[in-house]
Amino acid sequence: METGKFFFSYGRADAEFVLKLAADLRSNGTNVWFDQLDIPAGARWDRAVEEALHASPCLLVVLSPASVATTLAFVLPRISIKPFLFLFYPFF
Repeated sequence: METGKFFFSYGRADAEFVLKLAADLRSNGTNVWFDQLDIPAGARWDRAVEEALHASPCLLVVLSPASVATTLAFVLPRISIKPFLFLFYPFF
């Protein structure tokens, strides 16, 4: 993974929304890392995610009612090592 990409953390229940958001951000010049777009076929998902997480300068965390527990379980142990931005979905 190239450095400088913002790492998306999200729950699978929100994958459709996050895929569109990642594509929109990329089309506007934001350098994001998103597992569905950036893990090559045949690569180990867990290893690719850990490598991307360590190379990313910031976490973009998408929280929704459906994903809050699983997303926070992944993010909370890592918050101390990266700056982060929470995005709440759906928007209120």
